[in-house]
Amino acid sequence: EMVKFHLINDTLATSTFVDGRLASPNGMKRYLTTMTYLDEDNNAYIEVNRQARITSKDNRCDNGIVHRIDNVLTMATKSVYQSMKEDLPAGKYNIFIEAVDNSSYVEMLQQPADSSWYTLLVESDSVLNANGIASFEDLLDSMAVIRPEVIQRQNLCDMYVGYHILPSLNYLTDLRTAGGSKMTCVKDNVVTITLNGLNVILNRFTADEANYDPGINIDTKSFYTDYTCANGVIHE
Repeated sequence: EMVKFHLINDTLATSTFVDGRLASPNGMKRYLTTMTYLDEDNNAYIEVNRQARITSKDNRCDNGIVHRIDNVLTMATKSVYQSMKEDLPAGKYNIFIEAVDNSSYVEMLQQPADSSWYTLLVESDSVLNANGIASFEDLLDSMAVIRPEVIQRQNLCDMYVGYHILPSLNYLTDLRTAGGSKMTCVKDNVVTITLNGLNVILNRFTADEANYDPGINIDTKSFYTDYTCANGVIHE
């Protein structure tokens, strides 16, 4: 399994890498991710799966390409829910995590990958605070204004959380090629997708100058975007 996890059934030079998942899965049918960073001397390097640096790249062989890395890659073992609870920085996502914990989706987000894949769109406290939401109760109050026909606060919580879950595996690369929208876990509700270069903007709306919503940007530079989990991926 270790060899399969390091082996991709494709010929991928680093010139084809983008910040995000690779174009093809590995032998374990999982996607590896790459990100380009600058070291202390401003030299660019590529990090694989947040676990290893490429130390020697694009070594061509008769039947493929070898990239040498400085650490062993390991497969994600935490579910989307576990990763949200244990890996996101403490104190930065309190409202969102409280909403998930009070929703009906906790068990679903812990299902093994062989059952289903999930994409979780997390919102930080600072983003919610900027919209006048300072607590979980404020969040439900805001949802009650948006959906006045929904009386039960549990249903409002489920609608908010469900709208932030896509019942499929979507790295940034997948969202950029999604064709305009993706279904959420709320019945008949989608998130729309607009691109601005490589930036992914959700729910941008333009009818005319008086009816314009700039939408919400996925933070493509966040450590917690394209964050691989055992049964899905997280984006901030």
